Amino acid sequence: AVVSTQSTGILEETNADWHKGVCKGHSAYFPTNYLEEIPETGGVLQALYDYTKIQPDEMSITAGQVLFRLEDLGNGWIYGKIKDSRGHVPSSYVQELEDFK
Repeated sequence: AVVSTQSTGILEETNADWHKGVCKGHSAYFPTNYLEEIPETGGVLQALYDYTKIQPDEMSITAGQVLFRLEDLGNGWIYGKIKDSRGHVPSSYVQELEDFK
């Protein structure tokens, strides 16, 4: 089983619904809708705490949720992405996931 925080190397797209990939040294087939491409810039983070957005340019997060850092904004904020949502998140509410460094 692959959990949401694991990285998968894609070997080939078998059809529109399935990809063949490798995870922790084992090859397997994965449903395409279970995969999300990691942006080249930033990194993969996990939320430490819940945060409810206050401003329209912010993004709410839930403790344990995995998100992508698109940009480090400085002053204690990052610009992140979860699925189709994007927004500012306090950097003190997230941590880098070791498996993705």
